[in-house]
Amino acid sequence: MSPRVWLITNCSSEFGEDVVLRAAARGDRVIATDPDPATIEHLKGDNIYTLGLDISESQADINQAVAKAFHVFNKIDTLVINAGDIHGGLMEHVRYTDPGMTRKGHGANSSFHSKGEWIGVYLTNMVGTVRLTRAILPYFRYKQSGTVVFMGSRSSWVGDFGATPSWATEFATEGKLKTTLPLNYLY
Repeated sequence: MSPRVWLITNCSSEFGEDVVLRAAARGDRVIATDPDPATIEHLKGDNIYTLGLDISESQADINQAVAKAFHVFNKIDTLVINAGDIHGGLMEHVRYTDPGMTRKGHGANSSFHSKGEWIGVYLTNMVGTVRLTRAILPYFRYKQSGTVVFMGSRSSWVGDFGATPSWATEFATEGKLKTTLPLNYLY
């Protein structure tokens, strides 16, 4: 059996790096991504390729990154969406400023997200996962197989007081997944 090819987001996190190393240890090939590819350079190896990918960017930017990832090993079997933004705060205390839904420089590691605005959390956790899933589906449909894994937290089922922006997007992602079950997504 030929090795699987994994496309994994947010590989500078502990979860992301662990999935990369475990997949590579199995003999599979990995395209490890992060908004800042310099943070994952140490992962590069014979069967690990690193690539810049910020899921809070525009659909066109994400499509371009997925196309580039596809051409590294000429296939992608599994997409692991490990990217996400966590911000706590009561609804009335978290700033809501709409800077534009595709403006460059507003990825998970930017100052925009560190300020904890509603739109930043939503842009990464909800819109970004939709855009990335949309970008990969044509490849999976063409080969008639593929797996999408959404990394999340228990907040998809039980929210915590005071973490309104993050937990709201977790619930929204859970709802999004339930509407796609006929497409055999793994979550």
